[in-house]
Amino acid sequence: MHESSRKRLAAIAARWNDVERRMKDIELFRRDAIIPAINELRYTGRRVADVLLLLTGSEVLSEQALTRLDEQLIIAEAYLINADHDLTDAVVLNVLLHVDRVIKRHGAAKVQRYIPDYADQATKLEEAQALIKESRADRTRRGDIYSTLAKDYVPLLMALQHRIDAEPKIRLPETETKRGLWILSVLVAIAALANICNFGLSLWTRSHQPDIGAIVTKAVQDAIQR
Repeated sequence: MHESSRKRLAAIAARWNDVERRMKDIELFRRDAIIPAINELRYTGRRVADVLLLLTGSEVLSEQALTRLDEQLIIAEAYLINADHDLTDAVVLNVLLHVDRVIKRHGAAKVQRYIPDYADQATKLEEAQALIKESRADRTRRGDIYSTLAKDYVPLLMALQHRIDAEPKIRLPETETKRGLWILSVLVAIAALANICNFGLSLWTRSHQPDIGAIVTKAVQDAIQR
């Protein structure tokens, strides 16, 4: 195995643990499984299994086989990164939909009375949406942008929703919350499927393709705002 492949495999193992930890935290937050991220982990595992199958064979690997192994690990790493990004998208979309429904039901002024720093938190939510859009426009910065979102925005947005839900005067009824979760699950699944298609096309052609994921993400956000 090439040294670069050894390092990539070790990095995948370390990041896998981190993604699974984040997934459990966010599933508890949303009270629902994040199917797109789970599927991305499955795809990652399949590629890693293919690599292990090559490594456990009795024959000495040819240079061509080692190159194929490298390619499998690159794809596995890409799927794992997608899973991590799906988790961040799930939180931002969840809070966006939840806050939008709360505002429509109670009004911003009432929410401001019970959440004094709501205006600042709403700005953070807008910034998070802008960063996601920016990540679609500039792929070279996507990793850095999502690291910033996970570190600086996701915890704040989750805390905002917890604060809203803890206040009886402005929290949503349980039936409305469940309906919102169902809508969110459908929207996230559509956006994730589009991202998978976009990734597959880029692997197939090795050239620039229209960012289908970005197009669908914008359509999802527009639908939420209606």
